[in-house]
Amino acid sequence: MKIESTGFTEEDLKAFLQETVAFERTRAKDDLTLADRLEAASARLTMLVGEMPSGEDGAGSGDEWTSKDVLIHIGLLSGLYAWITEAIATQSQAEIDLMSFFSLRDVAGTQRLELPVAELLAIAQTELSQAASFLRSCTPSALQRRARVGPFDLSAEEVARLGLCAHVESHVQQFEIAASRAGWTKR
Repeated sequence: MKIESTGFTEEDLKAFLQETVAFERTRAKDDLTLADRLEAASARLTMLVGEMPSGEDGAGSGDEWTSKDVLIHIGLLSGLYAWITEAIATQSQAEIDLMSFFSLRDVAGTQRLELPVAELLAIAQTELSQAASFLRSCTPSALQRRARVGPFDLSAEEVARLGLCAHVESHVQQFEIAASRAGWTKR
């Protein structure tokens, strides 16, 4: 798994947000709520992991992400961005130092490399389900609340839509591509 935190800058964070906005703008339009989108991404991820051959963990080396790396990342980012969404919506945080989370993400990701794929999927499913449940319980006014998140002024809805939904959906797509390259699923 590639360690990113040591070289990750605020400029990288701004580029990430722009990539996520671009993904969001180009995704197929539908009538899904944010919670529905998370549930659909979780269902697709579950199906893809179910197609993995026994013993397949996407093991590899170098800078290219494996299917297992993507699965780990989805579990971690789901928990982080769900927490940020909730912290803004409930007004428990007015400012969140996003950069401090990246080194923690890499440490947690490295620790999770030892876990079996089934457990990694269960973690991701739990995080996505909890995030969807929270979003369903939110009032529109709570989702409009804003906070300073790293260098950005974002609403809870923007964090949920971009940091959580679009980010997860892009990584499910990445997982699907990795699976297709490995030859164990149809793209």
